[in-house]
Amino acid sequence: MLASLRAQTYAAMEVVVVDDGSPSDETRSYLTALHQDFAARNWQLLRQESAGPGIARDRAARAAKGSYLLFADDHHELLPHTLDTFARAAAHSGADALSCVSIESEGDVAPPGLSGSSRLIIPLGPALAAGLIYPEFSGPVYMLKRECYDAIGGFPPEREVDADWELTLNVVARGYNLHVIPEALVWCRKPAGARSHSGNRFARDRSRIRIYEKMLPFELRDLASLGFVRLSRVAEDAAQQRLRKVAASLEQLRKQRLAERPAKPEAT
Repeated sequence: MLASLRAQTYAAMEVVVVDDGSPSDETRSYLTALHQDFAARNWQLLRQESAGPGIARDRAARAAKGSYLLFADDHHELLPHTLDTFARAAAHSGADALSCVSIESEGDVAPPGLSGSSRLIIPLGPALAAGLIYPEFSGPVYMLKRECYDAIGGFPPEREVDADWELTLNVVARGYNLHVIPEALVWCRKPAGARSHSGNRFARDRSRIRIYEKMLPFELRDLASLGFVRLSRVAEDAAQQRLRKVAASLEQLRKQRLAERPAKPEAT
């Protein structure tokens, strides 16, 4: 990531790196060796005890001075014109938030193009309904206005949530403009043999389901879980309990609406 930042054609940028409690001596020594280079570039290196990605990113946001914030992780690599493209797209569109297409592949070297081991990650953009099932509103690298970031409250501080998903869901849910740049500008390095999270999908997505629930009247909040369970075919006991609760809530609401109807006048 740092090498790709040094190669950017867009010069008017500040960089804030947060070390979220790196456990290895090798990593800590590497970061210590960066102090002179960072000082020369007016970049910041912040260190903290391990607190999770949401808190680390929020600390970087608070330390940055710019009017736009772009977030990326150490396993991402930007093309030389990535930041320049984001800046031009922001100026042209006036969007509150921007994302782009990215390429994911295994290994430590970016592929020269799409190959058999690569896949495109194409964000949905502001598709709120579809986002309940496929929550990729943005790609792994995204940029948003500071005022937008502050208004939605930044990243969730909890560890057991998908911080990126929840942030961009809040952007879309609160009516901010999210645009997608239709160009692959980021390479995501996927470690060989990385485990999939799909087996625990329902548990992972509880936080974003709660956001959908808050958009609905109290009696219908479990509809978010109903949609997720039905469309993703989750068969967990917890999911089935939510389905039964939805059915009971809907039946109660139906009876309530029937009771509230005015009585028909008697025929004369």
